Amino acid sequence: MKVTSFLKKRKSKSARKRIFLAIKLLIILAPLPFGCVGDPWRYLFFTLLAVIAFYAWGQAQDKEPEPNPLQERTDPARDLLYGRNLPLKAKKRGPMAWAARLWVGFFIFCVFQLLPLPVAVIKLISPRTVEVVTQLRGVIPAWLTLSLVPRETLVFTLELLVLTAFGLAIVRMRPGWREMTSLVRALGWSAALQVGIGLVRLLSGSSMFFLFFAPWESKAGDLTGTLVNSNHFSFSLELAAPLVLALLLVDFTSRGGSMLHRVLDTIEHRPKVLAMLLLLILIVTGVVLSNSRAGLSALVVGVFVAGLMMARTRKAGLKRVLPVMTGILTILILVVAGGHTWKSFQNLPLDPQEGTGRVQRWPSVIEMARDYPVMGTGMGTFRWAYFPYDKEANQWVTHAHNDVLETITDGGLVGALLFFSAFFFFSAGVISKWRRRNNVKVRLITAGGVAALAAAFFHSLFDFSLRIPSNALVLVLVMVLTWRAVNYRKKATRHRSLRDGGFR
Repeated sequence: MKVTSFLKKRKSKSARKRIFLAIKLLIILAPLPFGCVGDPWRYLFFTLLAVIAFYAWGQAQDKEPEPNPLQERTDPARDLLYGRNLPLKAKKRGPMAWAARLWVGFFIFCVFQLLPLPVAVIKLISPRTVEVVTQLRGVIPAWLTLSLVPRETLVFTLELLVLTAFGLAIVRMRPGWREMTSLVRALGWSAALQVGIGLVRLLSGSSMFFLFFAPWESKAGDLTGTLVNSNHFSFSLELAAPLVLALLLVDFTSRGGSMLHRVLDTIEHRPKVLAMLLLLILIVTGVVLSNSRAGLSALVVGVFVAGLMMARTRKAGLKRVLPVMTGILTILILVVAGGHTWKSFQNLPLDPQEGTGRVQRWPSVIEMARDYPVMGTGMGTFRWAYFPYDKEANQWVTHAHNDVLETITDGGLVGALLFFSAFFFFSAGVISKWRRRNNVKVRLITAGGVAALAAAFFHSLFDFSLRIPSNALVLVLVMVLTWRAVNYRKKATRHRSLRDGGFR
């Protein structure tokens, strides 16, 4: 019996290692074929993600493993003092329960957009949809879907379902501390690889080399990596930067002593910390050289949120390290980028080639949202539904360059409310738990995850980077790591307190 149990445990550990290895490989390889935007790489990416989610779900733990409590003697005085025998109060529904409900509601909404409904019902919900379809077909159909292009909505829903299943499967596996930090390092090395490839492309002057890299005539001096667009490239970097900073601080502050002693000890005995520092510098440099205004601004937002949250962590010496680290990052961002990127803000209202297309497009997008106020045009249908509102000649407008506006046009007020409310409650749940945690490592990693999410939301106000599959994968992993980190606890092996009921 013991041998069988040992073999099962060993087999389970081996399966977990293979799953996390596959995830790390996917993190590094997914951005290489243009971020898996085009065919057939997009379909291959989501197929692999679904396979990993399937096997990870099979390895999920139903209950958090806890040691068996030791037998305790009954103590009437303690029972009277702490009310141990009193009936437990029902737990209130927390923010995460609401986030889960809203997310399920959003999927139901997507399915509702695909249901064939009588045209009389569609006229009540979305009269503009009936007008457009009637003009295209020449007749009034008897049955109609709320989505103008059901195929696009179906693809959007299936892709989002795969990403959600992947994230939930990893959460259910309850990765340990080493597994979580290894995923953070994989994000850092993936970002460093992108910066390295971008530097080679920039220095060589060639827009194409190797097999997967798309030819891209970028503006002179822009660093793009394999994601071919400086905004999408910088988005992936700014998500990794706060978590790499958090892991760097965790490793640096893990030993006591004075600041000088820690620095000397790091230089002499801890090459991993130096490697993470070099990774962080390389990632920040990549965002700076991308000349992406949204990316640079989002990086500043991420660094500010990370510094603000990490400064509330009580740790000897940490309050002296944080101002130095965040100060260096801010100076590097402002000084190096000040020569080109910040000056390009001055050209924003003047030169259409400098990115005003998105600013000029937003009034038309808002007009489109007014015509489909309740249920939208269908999730993922923007590039087709925008044609009647397009005022830019000879251009194929695929996105609104604003994920918030695009979600409102695709899903209307109902879809946008469900979508963004779910993320709001998720963030509220994380921050609420973070405030109650005292573990330094937990607080730092969680702060890095929240900072990455803040940077992603800010960047999404000016771009559509979340529509890139590899960037969507990074966001899902950041959310998983943040939620798992804030709930992480070591296995209890000793008596904690009378209030906790003895051994746990």
